[in-house]
Amino acid sequence: MDPDLEIRKSNINGTGVFATKGIKKGEMILDWKDVSDIITKEQFQNLSLEEKKHVSVNNDEYILFKGVARHVNHSCDPNMIGKDKKDFAKKDINKGEEITVDYELENNQVPFTCNCQSKNCKKIISA
Repeated sequence: MDPDLEIRKSNINGTGVFATKGIKKGEMILDWKDVSDIITKEQFQNLSLEEKKHVSVNNDEYILFKGVARHVNHSCDPNMIGKDKKDFAKKDINKGEEITVDYELENNQVPFTCNCQSKNCKKIISA
């Protein structure tokens, strides 16, 4: 696991990923090749509902997140954004701050009720 990240209890949902140091806007946080596997549509269809929560679809590729990436929680006001199969700080992130991403932008495959508590919370995140 990246030494700049730690997994611990989250107020959003179960466990989350937190910065162990300040991260500057634009800094790469996660490289998907290190934290995911490409699976087929058929493999996706055979996953449990719990496992499907960790899948994103990008250009017809089914990306199954693993390791630390499984603990990144959704926020309707995220501080991280995906681009070119990497996640970058969308704004400066303080040491100790939870790192979040917008699952709708990441093309999640399982709808859920949001608990991010942001003032712009969408309440329901659709697939």
